[in-house]
Amino acid sequence: MTKELANIEFGAIARRNEIQYSVRSDYLRYDDDWPDASHWSVKFRLRGTEFYFPFSQGPAHEDEPDAVDVLHCLFSDAESVAYSSFEEWCDDFGFDTYSKKAERTYIACKSVLADLYDLFGSDYDTMRDALHDM
Repeated sequence: MTKELANIEFGAIARRNEIQYSVRSDYLRYDDDWPDASHWSVKFRLRGTEFYFPFSQGPAHEDEPDAVDVLHCLFSDAESVAYSSFEEWCDDFGFDTYSKKAERTYIACKSVLADLYDLFGSDYDTMRDALHDM
């Protein structure tokens, strides 16, 4: 699916469920592993409930991220842990199972998965599929 079609699908789901999207620069955040990245605080709001996600992008991206680009990354992270144990996930991505950083990353991805299920509910699979081949 193209980004244009993913945008259409997200727009329809967002209107139906009253999902709002906003983003603001998180210029105070710094990442030693990615020093030239720009960092953002992304918020999706669903009928009074707010879901916050940190988001970073490389220097080639000069504009603030749009909802579909953010969701594409979030769904990718979430799906990476959806059906695998920590050990399987480490094996798939080349992490050491004794790494605390790997463990924190795995737990963060699990949290993203739970938040996306809460945000999209019965539309989770539809949104995931719309973003899959983007």
